[in-house]
Amino acid sequence: MSYERKISAEEAKGKFIFILKSALKKFPQTNKLFTVQVGNKKYSTRIKSVHCTCIGTSHEHYHMLVANIPELDNLKKGDVVTVKKLSEDIYLVSVKGKN
Repeated sequence: MSYERKISAEEAKGKFIFILKSALKKFPQTNKLFTVQVGNKKYSTRIKSVHCTCIGTSHEHYHMLVANIPELDNLKKGDVVTVKKLSEDIYLVSVKGKN
């Protein structure tokens, strides 16, 4: 399993990676802690459900929180993040800066 996302300005500022509802099944349940590996370092994070009415109707957005991960703390608009499942609760995260 892998998930790729081009980071928006909102994600960079809010220190999260937006997880599309259609990709949610690739990740642990919302609010369940799991491990992300960046390089050879491992960190704990979770996917948070955020209530929203941006399209006029009440719905949820899903954010993978990255503020506590130094290597992901400075994501910029246009960066491409890839999240690859290594095992049940460990996900490898890599970032390519925009060209």
